[in-house]
Amino acid sequence: MDPVNKLYFKTSFEGVLTLYELDKADHRLDEICGVYIIWYPGSGASRTIAYIGQVSEQPVRERLKKHLTNCHNDVLRDIIKAQGKRLRICFKPCPKDKVDSYEKQLIKEHDPEANRTHSPR
Repeated sequence: MDPVNKLYFKTSFEGVLTLYELDKADHRLDEICGVYIIWYPGSGASRTIAYIGQVSEQPVRERLKKHLTNCHNDVLRDIIKAQGKRLRICFKPCPKDKVDSYEKQLIKEHDPEANRTHSPR
């Protein structure tokens, strides 16, 4: 199954958020550790996973906003500029002691372009 379908971003409305709609996210998410996927729709039903990251030491919305305002990853910054509001976010809460292994597993399975030089392999 596509990891985007396995993950969710629990909000007050149905569906996933765009990267530009972070203020609509449930504020309780800021207290949760987990793994996020930044992706964008392709042609037809296809999806391209741009980046997989984790949050364990900072609020998820703060972490994602840093990607928009001060992205240290050149590849991800270029994808954000190119895809803009087409980008989507999904989030999977998980225990802090499982975050690293879950992130590594997803990166290994899906090899997102923006993780190739900035990944915890």
